[in-house]
Amino acid sequence: MDVTGVAWRKSSYSGDNGGACIEVGTAGPAVAVRDSKAQDGPQLAFTADTWKAFTQELKAATSRPKPPSAASAVSSDGDHLNPVREAFLDWYSARHGAVPQDAADTVDIILHEWGPPRRPAEPSRYACSPHRIEMAARVIRDAYNTDYANAALRLLPEWTQWCIEQSGLTGDLASRSRAAALTEAAALVDEATNAPVTEQDEPPFRRQE
Repeated sequence: MDVTGVAWRKSSYSGDNGGACIEVGTAGPAVAVRDSKAQDGPQLAFTADTWKAFTQELKAATSRPKPPSAASAVSSDGDHLNPVREAFLDWYSARHGAVPQDAADTVDIILHEWGPPRRPAEPSRYACSPHRIEMAARVIRDAYNTDYANAALRLLPEWTQWCIEQSGLTGDLASRSRAAALTEAAALVDEATNAPVTEQDEPPFRRQE
């Protein structure tokens, strides 16, 4: 198989310390796989449909389920997530005039991955550094089924803007957080390869202008 020009991707969990990893790339209509430690060695090729079925089965077996419904979601210390969720959704509605269907469950995904499992102090809850945004996005991509992950990634710029306003972040720090959220929202998970791909703005959530 000709792999010239293939853009190889390695798992975000892989480091540079020699772990056992594979790399994946698209080669025309096929999905190519190779050993990251033997990049000049043999490669495997699968049809896009076969690879998609494999990644969906793998993710279904290992990923987290959809978070508890908005009506029953509770953090590990027993505090309901409702106040934070509802405050954000009220803000979103005032900003855009409507709230997309299933938005509450999408917010719950972000809340579950945004920080410590126990309720932190208010300033910590709304902290939205680029690093925190990038780490939350990475966990969301790796841990949730494609549809749930992409809905949460699309919502990250709005969530970040809300956190910026709640925390009073301004200037260059706020601009860097907005930029990080937009970058992560643009890298949605591709169903065929289970890897981030760039996508244009589309419903259900609009990115910041």
